[in-house]
Amino acid sequence: MDDLTQLFIRACKSRNPKARVKSVYRRFYQYCDREREQGEYDGYISRILLDICIEHDLLSIHKLIDELDPDYYMKKVMKDARGYREQVIDLCISAIRLTKKDDLKGLRPPLRFRKP
Repeated sequence: MDDLTQLFIRACKSRNPKARVKSVYRRFYQYCDREREQGEYDGYISRILLDICIEHDLLSIHKLIDELDPDYYMKKVMKDARGYREQVIDLCISAIRLTKKDDLKGLRPPLRFRKP
């Protein structure tokens, strides 16, 4: 597992995951396309998080389809409308956040927790 993937996983497991994920994206990818607006990055972030979820088998395709169904989402979770990409980001963050660290193969502990 590369270092950037580990940063995204740690961001998902933090106290404020959405802000941390966007912060990691800004630090490593936003310099490529400075002319785009912030909302347009949700597509790229959702793609990165989906790749992590698929690589580590964190989401089944059935759960992905069920939870992204607009009727299910509006009735069960939210009362206000949100964009599709934002829903994908929230779902992927939740799947990564609730996964045990042992199940994520190749994830190293942060440097400050490693033994000298």
